[in-house]
Amino acid sequence: MTAAFDVWKEPWIPVLEKDGTTKEYGIRDCLCSAHEMEAIIDPSPLIQFGIYRVLVVMLMDIYDTLNVNNPYEFILDLLESRKFCEEKLDIYYEKKVGAKRLDLFDNDYPFLQSAFDKKLDKEEKPVSYLLHHQPSGTNVTHFHHVTENELALSPAVCARALCTFQPFITTGGAGNAPSINGVPPLYVLLKGASLFETLCLNMVWMKPDERFLGEEPVSWRSNKTVQPKEEREQVTYMEGLTWRPRRVRLIPSEGGVCTYSNKQSSTLVRKMNFSSGFTARLKGVWVDPNASLRITNNGIGMMTPKEEREIWRDVGPLLILHEKDYKYVIKKEEIRYEKPLVLKQYEQIKREILELLKTEIYGLRTDSKNKYFEWMYEPLNIPGAYNTSESRRFLVQKTIEIADQTCYWLKGALKKLTPDSDKDRSYILYAQRSFWDSAKPPFFSFLETMSSSLEDSNIEKKLMLEWKKQLAKIANGVLKETFVKFAETGTDFINQAKASQQFWPHFHSLFKNWTVNEEKGVRV
Repeated sequence: MTAAFDVWKEPWIPVLEKDGTTKEYGIRDCLCSAHEMEAIIDPSPLIQFGIYRVLVVMLMDIYDTLNVNNPYEFILDLLESRKFCEEKLDIYYEKKVGAKRLDLFDNDYPFLQSAFDKKLDKEEKPVSYLLHHQPSGTNVTHFHHVTENELALSPAVCARALCTFQPFITTGGAGNAPSINGVPPLYVLLKGASLFETLCLNMVWMKPDERFLGEEPVSWRSNKTVQPKEEREQVTYMEGLTWRPRRVRLIPSEGGVCTYSNKQSSTLVRKMNFSSGFTARLKGVWVDPNASLRITNNGIGMMTPKEEREIWRDVGPLLILHEKDYKYVIKKEEIRYEKPLVLKQYEQIKREILELLKTEIYGLRTDSKNKYFEWMYEPLNIPGAYNTSESRRFLVQKTIEIADQTCYWLKGALKKLTPDSDKDRSYILYAQRSFWDSAKPPFFSFLETMSSSLEDSNIEKKLMLEWKKQLAKIANGVLKETFVKFAETGTDFINQAKASQQFWPHFHSLFKNWTVNEEKGVRV
C-alpha cells in the first residue's frame, strides 16, 4: 500500500493554546506559531518530552547552535526576536532536509526510521512495540485493554511514539541495547513563558566535548544504515541526541479508527519491522543536556527515578547543585551532583529572562532491563536566587538530607510496634508517605524564605531551627496516627514508648550544628 505523511506539514503535534484549548500542528506551523502557544501536551509524559526533544534538536540543526561564535549573544538575540524565523524554517525543509526525509512512509528515508532492507528486516511485529505503555510481547496490559494484534495506530500517533525512542528506550530483551542514555534518566525541561521560550531555553548552544565532534548529522539527515547490534564507539553530539537504538519501519495499511486516539484516519499502521539498532559503546561518558549527574569516585552517571521517592525530594541535584557545592559519603563512596547543562546555560541569562525557575521533570522507572514500572512527571518551580549563593545551595540539600534522616529514624522506630514479627508492615510505608506529603509544603515555603533573605547572615540558623519545628510537628503527627493502630494491649503501649524513646534522641541529634544550649531530651 502506498501512503504518505509529511510530519513537517501534517498535523500530529498536540499543543496547548494560550486560551486553554488544544490543537494538533505539523512541525512548521508549530514552530512558526510557537510564540503564541503555551506548551506541548499529551496524556503520556514520555511522548510529551519526546516531542520536545525532537523539536529542540531540529531547531539546533536549523540554527546550527553548536557552531555560533557568541553563544550567549545568539540566544539573547533569538529570545529578543520573540519568534522563529520562517525563512530559516523553509530553507531547512526545502534545501537542507527535503520532503522525503520528513515523510513517515518514504521508501528511502522514512522519518525517525530505517528504509526496508530484505536482509535486515525479515520479521514483522505488532505496532504495539512503538508504545511503552501498550501491551506487547511479555509486557502486561496497563492502560489500554486490547491485545497487541488488535492495535492499529494513525500516522500522527506513530510520529509521536517514535519521538520517545532516543530518550526512553531501555534494554528490550535479548540483543536489544538501551538508547545512548542507558537507563532512562530524569529529564529536566526548562519552561519559558511560551512554547517558543521553552524550546529556546532547552537548546544547547555551547560547544560540546571534543569527543562528540564530527560530521554525522541528526538521524533524519543521516545516510548511515542502522545495522542491528552495531557497536559504536564514537558519535557526534547531534547524532547522540537523535540516537537510533532500534531499527524501525512502519508498514501502512487501510484506514479506520485509531485504537489509541479513537480518531478516524485514512491510513493505519498495524505492523512494522522492528529489531535491534545501534549499541553505544562510547569511549568516555555521554551526558544528556537535560539530565543531572551523580558523580562518585567510581564514575559519573545520570540521575534516574527511584521507587517510592518523590521527584521534589531531589530538587537540589536536579535544579540547584554544582559539583563543588555539596558532597556526602556512603560506605566510603563520595557522592556529588551537577545540575543539567541546560540549567548551567540558563544561569548565564536568567537575569534577562525570568525571576522564577520553572521546570517540568520527566522520567520512566524501569528495572534497568526490559520491564517498565511507571512513568513520572512533576512540575517543579523554585526561586532563581539560588544561583547566586553557594552556601544557600548547600543549605537546600542539607535540609532534604535531614528530612531523609528523620524519615529513616521514623521507620526504625515504628518497627518497635511489631518487634520480632513477620507481620505485614505496610503501616510503615503508609507512615513514610504521610511524612513526605506533609513535608512538601513547608519545604517549598523554606525555599521562598531563604531566597528572599540572601543578605541575612543569621538566616541559616533561623531557618534550620524553624525546619526542626516543622519536622518535629510532622513526625509527632505521624507517630500519633500510627500509634492509634496499635493501642489495644499493655504491650502495645510499651512498644509505643520504646518507639518514641528511640526516635526523638536521633531526631534532635540531626540539628546539633544549629541548636544552641538545648537541653538533652527537650522536645520542640
